[in-house]
Amino acid sequence: MRTAFALFLLAVLASKISARDPELIGARVKSASWRILRKPHQVEIFEGDVRYIKSDRVLSADRARYDHERGLFEAEGNVRARQLLRDGSWLEAAGKTARHDENSGNGWMRGAERVDLARTPPDGGTPGTGRARLISWSLREERLLLEGEVALNDPRGTLRAERAEYLHAARLLTLTGRRPVLTGREPSWASAVQADSITARDLGGGRRKVTGDGRARGWIFFDGPDRRRYH
Repeated sequence: MRTAFALFLLAVLASKISARDPELIGARVKSASWRILRKPHQVEIFEGDVRYIKSDRVLSADRARYDHERGLFEAEGNVRARQLLRDGSWLEAAGKTARHDENSGNGWMRGAERVDLARTPPDGGTPGTGRARLISWSLREERLLLEGEVALNDPRGTLRAERAEYLHAARLLTLTGRRPVLTGREPSWASAVQADSITARDLGGGRRKVTGDGRARGWIFFDGPDRRRYH
């Protein structure tokens, strides 16, 4: 389950790198050109190799605009957002368009065909990757949603579903659509579950509870001299 929770943080950075952050507007943004439309209301427009760079985050796009009256931030063309985590890993989301409404706290990112996700560990190990057709979020509800052929791959496990929703306050992940599959791998064991829907809750202290509802089946395999498989 660490795989899913780590990769889901990828999309959260798209909301953190938003017009809500005052450093995003004006001098902290680098671009080939910049202009302000003052009528009918103020809109800042950035074009050509747009980059917002801070110590732990980077946002790049071909074009970006911020509507001051509507509190709306939009980015277009090769949108890429990167966030440095406390453990030294870099999380990245890449798509074609992104939007965040600072008034509602809602936003989304989508690609021409999909949004690509990646987690690069600090030790140069095997990166985690993922994809979804659409990523959306609600800051007020602390909710993150991945939709459309969702897939996450990591040395520690995999995830497949049509829809994956993560509620931060409840530490609850819900997978639905296309008979979702969730797997996990550790040095001494491996596990997998497939069901009509899957829920996974982080109980804290390294404990997690995974439940499969509907037509459910699962396996757990312990490696070692006395190999055992349970299902």
